[in-house]
Amino acid sequence: LRTAHNLAALERAIGTGAAADRALVLAALYLDLFLKSPLFRAPGGMQDLLTDLRLRGYARGDTERMRLILESFPRLLHPTRSTLRMARRPYFAEALAFYELMAPNYGAASAELDRLLTTMTAHPVSPARKRRRRRRRRQPSMMVVSGAPSLSSAAAIDTASDTAIALSASPARLGVKDPD
Repeated sequence: LRTAHNLAALERAIGTGAAADRALVLAALYLDLFLKSPLFRAPGGMQDLLTDLRLRGYARGDTERMRLILESFPRLLHPTRSTLRMARRPYFAEALAFYELMAPNYGAASAELDRLLTTMTAHPVSPARKRRRRRRRRQPSMMVVSGAPSLSSAAAIDTASDTAIALSASPARLGVKDPD
């Protein structure tokens, strides 16, 4: 297994002043197992490992970063166009630094990855355009029943006598005398 070589590479990086947190150490420990075992690529296989690590006291943030680093490693070993899309992710710098530490242990030639990354920097991808949102039409405030008289906002229906009553009309307009 190359796990001892992975940890030795991580130790050399720490000796030069690089910071290694729990996510990188966990990724170095499980990288060889991740690459060799098809169980991790099966749906739910990685979740079982993450759950076991969380039960042992590792923080969710550390285990999720470990997962992101491990899942990006095969894409960096064999770069494709999806690697360019991955380069826009916030974890890419950390995954790339991890790849540069561990790639010599797996005999990876970084020339193809370097070529792909230089094309990305030479031709930067334009940021995604902001999606336009459609506004919903406003619902009418009163439901109009077909065949029924439509009422303006200043009228209401007296339910007892089924007659329309003007709400803003003065008593004189309704035919009622003022009791002065």
